[in-house]
This record gives sequence, structure tokens and C-alpha cells, in this order.
Amino acid sequence: MALDYIGTHELWYMKHEITAGADYENRNQDQGAFIQSASQGGFNPLKPVYGRLLPTGRINAANSNLQQNINSVSGYLKDNIHLTQSLIASGGVRYQWFALRYGSGIPFVQTTDASYTKALPFAALVWQPLKRISFYGDYSQSFGANLLSAGTVLEGGYKPTTGREFEVGARYESHGLTADIALFHIRKKNVLQTAGLNSNGDLIQRLTGLAGSKGLEASLTGTLTRHWSTILSYAWTDARTLRDTPQTEGHQLIGVPRNAGSLFLTWNGVLPWYRVAMRAGGGVHLVGTRAATLDNSFQVPGYGTVDAFASWTVPKLFSRQMNLQLNAVNLLNQGYIIAPTGSAFRNSWGQGRSFAVATSVAF
Repeated sequence: MALDYIGTHELWYMKHEITAGADYENRNQDQGAFIQSASQGGFNPLKPVYGRLLPTGRINAANSNLQQNINSVSGYLKDNIHLTQSLIASGGVRYQWFALRYGSGIPFVQTTDASYTKALPFAALVWQPLKRISFYGDYSQSFGANLLSAGTVLEGGYKPTTGREFEVGARYESHGLTADIALFHIRKKNVLQTAGLNSNGDLIQRLTGLAGSKGLEASLTGTLTRHWSTILSYAWTDARTLRDTPQTEGHQLIGVPRNAGSLFLTWNGVLPWYRVAMRAGGGVHLVGTRAATLDNSFQVPGYGTVDAFASWTVPKLFSRQMNLQLNAVNLLNQGYIIAPTGSAFRNSWGQGRSFAVATSVAF
């Protein structure tokens, strides 16, 4: 929930675009019994054969009955100052408060009940020397709650995560095409990370002293011709643990690929039959190798997926407008790990080949 004031004012012969407001957010997580069993072999997600493994497991009393409540309130003020026709300075502050209550177990034991506040300044500068070219730089800070997951054990004390970011970039716009490039540098304290399994098979979560990432992002979006448009993106990211234990310091963060990119093409036009409007397209999403443990002793391979879609709009079918859309995900049925969890024995597999059809009729 948010309430904003947005206004434009003239002060000292300069245009000021002012935003002021407040927001409130509440998150509640309430889970019941956590059923857990010992690790078992005999099932290959790449070539699944169902029905061979019997359902086993017991209720893990320590990890059951997870209850987590987060209340967050913020107030903020921002001013975009048009210093000249080609130079805009932006600055402001966000004051944030949140309270966290967390506990689990049978019987239930509350382990965290705390609140935190922090003022978060930010500043930016945009320079547009030419009509189609602009440059920018910005600085911001972040602050928020670390969300704990069911089936995990928090090692050490709880603290919120804080960070700061520097970013510089440029944009070029011409004839429906937009090209962006940005360099960023981020530092974060108290980043929640998964540090393997304990003797009971529970995932251990703990706070990393200092983590950092730097890299480059580039994208090209817009219209290529009358009928064709594209979305092309690439990111190079170096994300590491900067201050922690000797076993993990200097290693790559879990689940962050050095290289990732995507390419999508879309055709948009009108078919000659009944003036049916049609959009169709597809593309590939590529993700590189990622670290799966804090000490980088285990890695998950990169992957690529091919997705496609087609949609049709019939302007008059029985005097009504009808829309039909078909989506296809992972057409090649690529088997891949989408999210490593910090342990070689627990990883989240990506979605297999799937299709979805949606239709709507306007009345």
C-alpha cells in the first residue's frame, strides 16, 4: 500500500519534479508440518521414471510450524531538478522502519523479535548533450529484512541486510530502437547465504560479512522493421564474498552466473483473413555456470532454453472481439538446475517443456 504526492513546481528559475509519499507492507508466512526424509537415490530428473520410490519421511519437529511476520513502513522525498535543458539532478531520502518476528518448532519457539530503522539517501545526475544520447550516474543505499526459509537453521545472530550501489550508464534512442549500457558496483553487508547441510539434513543459513558485485549490463530493444522487433540483453557479473571465513572469502556467490543473455524476436502484423491481428515470436535465454556452494567446491552447469509464443486477435467474431494466445516454454525440453541451494543434495530444477493456451472474449 502506498500514497504519493507528485507535483511540478518552479523555484529559482528551475523546474522541480517533486515526489513525496509513504508506503506500508506486511508479509506473513505460516507453514505447518515439515516432512523430511533421508537422501535417496534411484530418480534421475533428466529421465524421470515415476512410481518406483515409495513416499517416505517423518515430521521434522524443529523445522515445522514456521511463522514469520514482517511489517515495513517507509517515508520518502525525491526532487528532480532541471538545472538546464540538458542537465537534471535528482536527490532525496527514504526513511525505512521494519519489524520482524520469527519462530518455528513443535512446540513453537519464537527466536527473533526485533525492529530496525535506517535513513537511505540517494542521488543521480542525467546529462543529455544530444537529442538521442544521454548519460547518467547514480548512488543509492538499500536496507531490508533477511527472509528465512522453512527447513533451514539460522547459524549465528540475525541482522538486516544493508548495501550501497554506484552506477553509470548511457542510452541511445533512434527510430524506435533503444540501446542501453551500464556499469555497476554494489556492496552488501549481512547477506543471507546457505552453507550446506547439518547432521539432521537441514540447510544451514548464515549471514555473510560483506558481499560485492560489479559488472556490465547491455540491452537493445525496439522496432527493427515495420513488422519485426527485438529484445537483446547481456550481463557480465563478478559477484564474490569479500569478507567472511577463510574458506569462503574471495569466492563466487551462490547462483550468480558470470555471463547471462537473451535474444527474442517478434513479428507483428495483420493477416488477410478477417483482418486478424497476429503476433508471434521466440527466442533463447542463456545462463552460464554458477557456484552452488559458498566455498565453490561444487558448480552447476550453464543452460539455454528456447521459448515461443503466438497470439491472434479477431476483431469481429459473432460481433465480439476474441483474443487467443499460445505460449511454449522450454521447447527443447532442456534439463537444467535453475537455482542451486548451497548443497549438492538440494537443487531446484527448471521447468520442463510446457504449453499454455489462453483466450478471452470482449463483451
